Amino acid sequence: MLKPKTPPAPRIEDKESLVNSGRQKTLIESPGAFINVHKAKASFEALARLQLQMNSIVVAASFKPLFRPARYKVFYGGRGGGKSWAIARALLVISLQKQVRILCAREFQTSIEDSVMSLLVDQINQLGLGRWFKVQKKGIVCTLTGSAFKFAGLRHNVTEIKSFEGVDICWVEEAQRVSEESWMVLIPTIRKAGSGIWVSFNPGESSDATSQRFVLTQPDGSVVV
Repeated sequence: MLKPKTPPAPRIEDKESLVNSGRQKTLIESPGAFINVHKAKASFEALARLQLQMNSIVVAASFKPLFRPARYKVFYGGRGGGKSWAIARALLVISLQKQVRILCAREFQTSIEDSVMSLLVDQINQLGLGRWFKVQKKGIVCTLTGSAFKFAGLRHNVTEIKSFEGVDICWVEEAQRVSEESWMVLIPTIRKAGSGIWVSFNPGESSDATSQRFVLTQPDGSVVV
């Protein structure tokens, strides 16, 4: 089982350095409200430290849409663009602020090792958030809010996918491999009010189902970067 560690909190960067580096701070909009909401589950000091840690998390400016409402958030480009890291960080921040159900999906997943679970655990460790997450055999739970991360393959898995109808956010990684048949099952399943589908991929042929559905013909309510 993957176990999170608790390294020192990340260094706090001042506003000027963030602007100069082209990165965006992921701020808590109402710090006082954040502590008030969760004060029954942790001490003021622990929550204040967590708030400071969350405010120090940075992502590239191009990933600002991760923190804005949209039904579809689509990020594509070559390897090394930081898509997966940015999305993982955004999901962790969101899961610490409120209770959400998050499904991390890909076309093929024969075991948990095929999923992005290890990436999320790496980010939990790197950001010093180990205290707030419990890593289980096949999932991750935020002990502060009760948020849950689940992982699944889409191909030949219709019954399980349809069981995720209460999901708030579905992140589809390596989406260039996702078939049209899988999209036709997944999209109507993620139907909870306010839910969203996040898509990340390295484009191959423009004829692949994901490019056709989200890039060449962008659906209403989508952000494509």
